[in-house]
Amino acid sequence: MVLCTLSSVPMLSQVNEEALAASLQQKRYSEVIEGLEAYRSEGYESAQMYHQLSEAYWHTGSLGKAILYTLRGLDLQPQHRDMQHNLKWLRSQQLDKLEPTPVFFMYQWWTYLSGWMSATGWAVLGLVWLWLGASLLGIHGLSRSSAWWKKWVGPVGVGFILLAFLPFAWAATRQYVQEQTAQAVVVVKQAALKVAPAEDSATEREVHDGLEVKIVDLADRWYKVSLANGSRGWLPAEAIALVHTPAAAAQYTPESKEKR
Repeated sequence: MVLCTLSSVPMLSQVNEEALAASLQQKRYSEVIEGLEAYRSEGYESAQMYHQLSEAYWHTGSLGKAILYTLRGLDLQPQHRDMQHNLKWLRSQQLDKLEPTPVFFMYQWWTYLSGWMSATGWAVLGLVWLWLGASLLGIHGLSRSSAWWKKWVGPVGVGFILLAFLPFAWAATRQYVQEQTAQAVVVVKQAALKVAPAEDSATEREVHDGLEVKIVDLADRWYKVSLANGSRGWLPAEAIALVHTPAAAAQYTPESKEKR
């Protein structure tokens, strides 16, 4: 796995950074986890902090937490090369080898492209292209020059304006996927996937640390989840952790269900 230095976690004070760096150097990973989790509980988050948490959890034997925080880091910084590499390697260590259900290739390609940047990043790119296109059209309309380049300025401006719709569409796709798909990770060594939300119900199959699932529904303290191969079942709330913490999965927390 590719390691991340604590100095890249911006919210750490110098004293805490030195203490955590010493813990990391001496391989006291539980102290690193305790320190970074304290910052996370205060509302701080960054891709680098999640990267470091993932490393520490991996070294303490928690594959599920390692995958969870790598996914959270990539949610903030999709093109982080080290975390992309780590996620691929961590997934290879997961025990449940499920064949994913086929997905229409155009949809897969479109969502893959939308994942290159955050929704904000795509929106900013769309605004930049829109501004460039409008500027070029303005130059074309106001310029009295008869130079050779003038005949190209108008079409290029129109091209930028038309292309601007692509980043806006990818921004909308990225936002939709985050808001409508509550992704979670199994964070216990082993759990029974039940056919109903009750301990005494039949077991569909056993699932293991690090398995990624999608939340379908919630009943009491049980999550109904969908696996990559299309099968569904119920897991106790304490067996999984949600990836998209604040907005995307808010409707699938036990607390929000109790309020409704």
